[in-house]
Amino acid sequence: PSVRRDGALVLPLATAGRGEATLQLQIKDDGGTEYGGADASGVYPFRVRVTDFEGLPRFTVTIFIQALDGESGQVPNFANIQGLAGLEDAAEEFLTFDVRCSSNAAAMFLTPPALSPTGTLTWEVASGFSGKASCAVRLLALVEGLESPLQEFVMAVWPRPVVSSVRPLFVNTVTEQVVTIRGANFGSVRSRGYSAQVYGNITALVSNGKTPNGTTLWKACREPKYIGDDEIVCQMPAVQGRRDIRVEVQDGTVRSGELLGGFLGVQFWAGAADLDPTCGAQGAPWPQRQDAVQHCTMKGTLLFGPSQEPGGAAGGGTISLNMTTGVRALAVLGNEVLVAGSMVLVNNTRVNGILGWDGQRVSQRGLGVDGTVNAMQVYSVGGEENLLVAGSFTRAYGSTGSVYTGGVALWNQAQEAWSALGGEVVYGIVLALTVRGDSVFIGGKLSAVGELAA
Repeated sequence: PSVRRDGALVLPLATAGRGEATLQLQIKDDGGTEYGGADASGVYPFRVRVTDFEGLPRFTVTIFIQALDGESGQVPNFANIQGLAGLEDAAEEFLTFDVRCSSNAAAMFLTPPALSPTGTLTWEVASGFSGKASCAVRLLALVEGLESPLQEFVMAVWPRPVVSSVRPLFVNTVTEQVVTIRGANFGSVRSRGYSAQVYGNITALVSNGKTPNGTTLWKACREPKYIGDDEIVCQMPAVQGRRDIRVEVQDGTVRSGELLGGFLGVQFWAGAADLDPTCGAQGAPWPQRQDAVQHCTMKGTLLFGPSQEPGGAAGGGTISLNMTTGVRALAVLGNEVLVAGSMVLVNNTRVNGILGWDGQRVSQRGLGVDGTVNAMQVYSVGGEENLLVAGSFTRAYGSTGSVYTGGVALWNQAQEAWSALGGEVVYGIVLALTVRGDSVFIGGKLSAVGELAA
């Protein structure tokens, strides 16, 4: 063995010479060592292994794999290459896989399936695409120009489960309740390769608060019944004390030791109804006993909205409350869920755009407003929680008459009376409202606030 001046290693191998040699490399010059100079480099050892080459290694592949739309994934050991143990570095240098796929969706892959020299398959599926891809793979030797016979596999890309609505809109949170989850891709030959009843890997989850570091806690919706590709019926667990609850549908198929992931769910809003005397006397029946006061006062109902049925338009309204028109805003104040929008009559009670619901009865806020409420926020004044509503109205009605408020009105919970916010009339239509500390921010089609032009 020798090294040329350009750094190339020359190995004149004998015929049928096999084995392993340990070599050392050192560079020298004839400049001497005077004045502190050096005439030799350090010594660098290396090994050379010479093996037989009787064609490409044999390999097999997994013939069927699954993925979700929009997923980037990988499968280690997808290709099992025989006789590669200890030669992984050589494989990286001398071998390559050629993977070619055809699918029923031209743009299904953002990055098509590719196979590393050590057998790991990677891919990236585009969002919103599903179907099947038929793929063929062969092994190539970069030096000798050899190629292996083709190996074939199929990759199925399933659409993600989607939740679009949950019924009923109002349920008691203290005990288990039967809920119907509507959506798509819960199980069918088209979406999962099997019917929903046979597939059975879809799990419905209900959020049950968060850990101190903000991680969402989940409970499984028990005894799921898979009605079809678009419907699951299950027992929603008790989630007493929770004001913000999510429902999530997850594909439970396990691959490479990891779940395929969770998906966007549907938002609930909860409101307290009254004190639970049993809970108050015995303590909260869950680990957070130090929060018993908060939890025991949160016995109540859940309100879901606005809703959207599959293929339908978003809208409000509930069968339980018999809304006349749509819901635009929700809030929780005291023992009630507050519902606002353009409704006039609810359960034969005139509410004029805003009502309270304690799980059993509808309550008024005065006689409401003379238009539509677009936004609503709980607003603390002097340590007491009151209510701000905003929208396309000009007056709010109380027991003693009307108050000219413009597009923003303040409801004093203790005095049960309406007033203009800060004594200033808002001229125009308010479309958005939020509270930050003591400040109130509004937005919309405004012309003036009091004497200040908007």
